[in-house]
Amino acid sequence: MIKNEVIREVAKQTGLGREDVRLSVDALIQVIKDTLAKRVDAQVSFRGFGVFRNRVRAEKTARNIKRNTRMVLPERVLPTFKPSKGWSRQVQEGHLL
Repeated sequence: MIKNEVIREVAKQTGLGREDVRLSVDALIQVIKDTLAKRVDAQVSFRGFGVFRNRVRAEKTARNIKRNTRMVLPERVLPTFKPSKGWSRQVQEGHLL
């Protein structure tokens, strides 16, 4: 499902106009992005859905195989999403593996 399909479905379920829903979805995404961009330890939680948070990847040494040299990859901060246990369980029960 892509963003436009989500907007269409939310508009249908709520009875709101597509443009209003699009503005709300865009605002929600922007708030999450801005919050995570401000601080390394920031997080945005939705009870029953999951948590968006930053994850710090430690500095590490890598190897360039072509030149046979070592290089240091600096510490990085990556945004991640961890689904809630209840939602994960619901997805697992809904799909036979």
